[in-house]
Amino acid sequence: MLLNTSIENKTLSRTRDMFVFSSFTGLSYADMKQLSEKHLIREKDGTLWIKIERQKTKTECNIRLLNIAVQIIEKYKTERKSDKIFNMITLSNTERNLKKIATLCGIASNLTYHMSRHTYATTICL
Repeated sequence: MLLNTSIENKTLSRTRDMFVFSSFTGLSYADMKQLSEKHLIREKDGTLWIKIERQKTKTECNIRLLNIAVQIIEKYKTERKSDKIFNMITLSNTERNLKKIATLCGIASNLTYHMSRHTYATTICL
């Protein structure tokens, strides 16, 4: 539902993309804000990885990017204002937008940004 619903509003569409990116990488909102070009590493086999120190735990993590995450990076590449991969809106605005997105997608539960990390842990990793 979340991926297949057409969202015309650019801000809501961007919020959904950031949520989906986190769902496929497990990155928290704070880590997404810090994600920059220096964290993207292309390996010899052509795969793209994120290598970043988590803000909260200060531990390094290595995340192989799946196609959907790479597509989201490419989609917003021309909008970059610095070396940051994404121009993130505030977390409070993100959470507000997720409530609107849930309504548009017919999702009854309260959609939060943290749920994207849970999705990564329980669906992608397992």
